[in-house]
Amino acid sequence: GARPGQPSPAHSTTEGEGVVRFVAGTAQTFIVQARDAASNPLDEDIGEVSVSIQWENYDTLTTMQVLDDTELNSAEFGSYFFGRATYIGDGRYSVEYTALREGTHKMYVKINN
Repeated sequence: GARPGQPSPAHSTTEGEGVVRFVAGTAQTFIVQARDAASNPLDEDIGEVSVSIQWENYDTLTTMQVLDDTELNSAEFGSYFFGRATYIGDGRYSVEYTALREGTHKMYVKINN
């Protein structure tokens, strides 16, 4: 049969709860399925899959007087967390990450940069 084409990050998919929610300080996982431009699933290890999670802001609003540590967090602890991808077969990668703060995050998944 025909072989899948080159990896297409735009057509690759993710699955699992870890893509949409997490508990701060707890390891979460999700799956990345590499696909080609025709959305065919790839069936081999395509190289490096890297994941970074960028913290944007807190979700929880409180009436208590709390120190807004947004600046401190961004400067001192960094606003990026990184996930670790492990190839599990059939063009699929298991990604594990631990985000350290609650709030709104943006996730970036890169295939071979």
